[in-house]
Amino acid sequence: MYLPEAQYRAAFALALAHEHEWAMLCHDWKPAFPVAVEEIQARLYRAGVSCQVLGMPRGIQASPDGVGYVTHVSGTGRSLWLVGPDGAAKIIVGYHKGVDFIADVTPDGRVELFRQRGTPLVQSQVDCLTYAIRALVPSWELPGGALGKIDCGEETA
Repeated sequence: MYLPEAQYRAAFALALAHEHEWAMLCHDWKPAFPVAVEEIQARLYRAGVSCQVLGMPRGIQASPDGVGYVTHVSGTGRSLWLVGPDGAAKIIVGYHKGVDFIADVTPDGRVELFRQRGTPLVQSQVDCLTYAIRALVPSWELPGGALGKIDCGEETA
């Protein structure tokens, strides 16, 4: 699978913010686009980083379904992100135990938030969501600055 520049940059920003090894190793690298996922994985291998730890894949993961998304599930299973070829990202919090929050982030920095109705607002989940969004849109602020302002379908600029 090959990543266009917009997809690589968005996946890289999320991975770097979360201190993933592949992003740390690619920090000063200027790839030619589109860049092969295998080339990124090879950088880990050359750096002596095992691509498997406790049976879990490390490095950048491209979905095997051929749709062209780069995906990541956190080690705790609480969050998931998907980055499309155009650089748009979907960030999901509460992943393994049911979806609590979703943020759709467009390449131009627009953020649309969704909350599962009846989901209690938990500060740690809102923090997780906010942190991931700010990796892509550093100036983003929670709508109204209050937890209660996250509602189904609320859109922010």
